[in-house]
Amino acid sequence: MTVAALITEENQLDTLLGWGRLLADAEKTDLDLIVFQKSASAKKQWVQTETEKEIQNLSPLASKILTRLETESRPGDSGEEGPPPPTQADAPQVSIRILKDSQPEWSFVDEIETMDITLLLLPEFQVARANDESSSWIQSLYRQAPCETLQVVDGCPGEKGLNVLVTATGQADDFTAIQRGLKIAEQSGGQVTASYFEPDIDPVAIEVGRKILRKIVDNSVGKDAGKVQQQVILANSFSKGLSYFDLSRFDLVICGTRNIRESGRFLNQSALKKLDHRTGLATARRPIPFSSRFVNKLQNFLEGFVPQLKRDQRIDLVQRVQNSSKWDFDFGALISLATLIAALGLIRNSPSVVIGAMLVAPLMTPIVGAGLGLAQSNIHLVKTSLRTVVCGFATAFLIGILLGALLSPNVSPEMAARGEPNLLDLVVALVSGIAAAYALGRPDLLSALPGVAIAAALVPPLATSGMALALWEFQLSYGSLLLFVTNIIAIILGTTITFWMVGIRPANKDRRGEIWPLWLFLLLVFLTFGDTIMVALNQQSVFK
Repeated sequence: MTVAALITEENQLDTLLGWGRLLADAEKTDLDLIVFQKSASAKKQWVQTETEKEIQNLSPLASKILTRLETESRPGDSGEEGPPPPTQADAPQVSIRILKDSQPEWSFVDEIETMDITLLLLPEFQVARANDESSSWIQSLYRQAPCETLQVVDGCPGEKGLNVLVTATGQADDFTAIQRGLKIAEQSGGQVTASYFEPDIDPVAIEVGRKILRKIVDNSVGKDAGKVQQQVILANSFSKGLSYFDLSRFDLVICGTRNIRESGRFLNQSALKKLDHRTGLATARRPIPFSSRFVNKLQNFLEGFVPQLKRDQRIDLVQRVQNSSKWDFDFGALISLATLIAALGLIRNSPSVVIGAMLVAPLMTPIVGAGLGLAQSNIHLVKTSLRTVVCGFATAFLIGILLGALLSPNVSPEMAARGEPNLLDLVVALVSGIAAAYALGRPDLLSALPGVAIAAALVPPLATSGMALALWEFQLSYGSLLLFVTNIIAIILGTTITFWMVGIRPANKDRRGEIWPLWLFLLLVFLTFGDTIMVALNQQSVFK
């Protein structure tokens, strides 16, 4: 296990070499300096350099780095620039590793998964705009590297007494930032200070802030919490809070965040811009857990196996589904007519009329919209779609009750069939959701949607449930309603999975607090299993 520093330009060497040595020493491990070299050969190759004789075969940047290391190692020559090298016998071993490839930047993004790196240091990068590959690949590293990752800017650590300021913001990455700050301070004999900015909106705001910060520090370093100085500042903004600190007395200021844009905003704070280059700035991101790495690998596999929707296809899909997921007069009219047709077909025991009702019913689109909103983390679309589904359900159910009370029909075989859901109905609904989502995303497959609507069979169970309730056939009403609910849950689950597979993802992967889609997805899975049990129990009660 090693500490690695990625160096892309010569002017980064002092900063990354200095902090890299200090961090490697704190971890009791070696330091690898990663350098890229473009090669005409498509074959990826790692080259590790140790002697000056190899300089002729290296890239210009690697040559300069190796010359610097060789100069530092000569007796009596401490180097003219940058931090002096450690003199202790157990100082970390520094080596240069060169990645040769036709596109070494993107190759390293993939390669980092297999490397045994404890901590990765990255140089400063700007938030990438569209088509800006020069920054986007390094942003991918900051997001995807499985190990702890630091973006380090400026600063050359001295040998002793480093003072570190950690700005806690309430994110999970605060824990990593405080732990890293404490290690740096302890290694050099300095002091670490954890700060928290609490809005000045209440007389007890300072006590609230202290309690929050104490909890953050305790959860970060446990029994070593006493080694961390804690300071709460009443400020209504992050930048204003920073201005209250004498930042010049700190050798390093760390902010824990995995959000690329927040990282950029932190480094561009006006208070930090006024600092000279002796104070280092860093953003820290915690290691990625195995579960998240597994999801990333699965996502990469699917992107190479399943055809992904293009940008214009995604725009057209979202626009079409959003417009069709709203409750309006047209939707209400169609669901009412579809229920009337379905009820009459059920009473007459006419499968062809029931199929016609399925084609008229508009319920499939808002249910697909709920799956799309879940895949996008679009809470507004999820709420709109579910509201439409509930209104459609209420309309169809009440119409069914009204027709049952007015006509008092006998229970036909078509009605009875809806009251005996089985496990195959659950599978059909799940596959129908997958087919609907896939067809909606491909304009050339839209002709398949009528068949999907027939397979989903949403309105006939509702009409049956309402009429059966009016006839006091409670078992039939319950079974039909169970079939409808099972269909909805399975369809949303199927559409969510399909949309995710074809490339519908949240717009901002770094957004905080967006864990509700995961919990909602898990709830759907739980409800699907629950419905499976209920369907099985319903079957047993029918056969008794």
